[in-house]
Amino acid sequence: KTPQGAYEMAMPDVEGIVIALMELYEEHVVMMSGHNGVAARAKREMEVMASNQWIDSTFSSELVGSKFVSLLHRAEIEFQQRSKAKQKVLQNIPTTGGYQLALGYHTPIVDWDAPWTLIAPDGLEIKDPTTLHRACWEMMMQQSETNVMALPVSTVQGQDTPPMMVKTYMVAGFQNVASRRVSLQGMAMQQAVKPQFLPQGLAVLKDESYHVKDEF
Repeated sequence: KTPQGAYEMAMPDVEGIVIALMELYEEHVVMMSGHNGVAARAKREMEVMASNQWIDSTFSSELVGSKFVSLLHRAEIEFQQRSKAKQKVLQNIPTTGGYQLALGYHTPIVDWDAPWTLIAPDGLEIKDPTTLHRACWEMMMQQSETNVMALPVSTVQGQDTPPMMVKTYMVAGFQNVASRRVSLQGMAMQQAVKPQFLPQGLAVLKDESYHVKDEF
């Protein structure tokens, strides 16, 4: 499931298209002319023949069929490898590397490989990082469409939105159109099939003077 409108689209080279169309037009004018058009038409016929030969050789049913068979075989091998790796991880859930903490009014640009990103305001302290990393890896291993985990607020104070755990690839996609933490969290919640809530007591949010403000 991909974030709607969060990825760049490949746009055509308008200037290049105009240049190419002008070249085709000028070539067409030459081909329609008298004696000079004979050589131009012969050249075009040779180019068309070469193109047809390339299409026949590159997209023949035999070649395309063999490529699909090879692709399916590779997909099967990769699926088996992923399944084995998943079982290995489930047997010994990692306690590190499950998430990257991203604090601030504007979330830092994603440049990390952790599968989850914890979007939160400044002042968030993780009380039990081991449990939190383990929870992230367990969610990654589950067969679900969960893209968002929220750290629930046990004591609501102030106007800060609660910290939110979002899959990193989604954060990277959202950052093409927004940078504010609250905007990223809003887009993430719109994409969540069913937000999952983590156990309470994993994090503490403190104010600027480092007095406990909220617990999550």
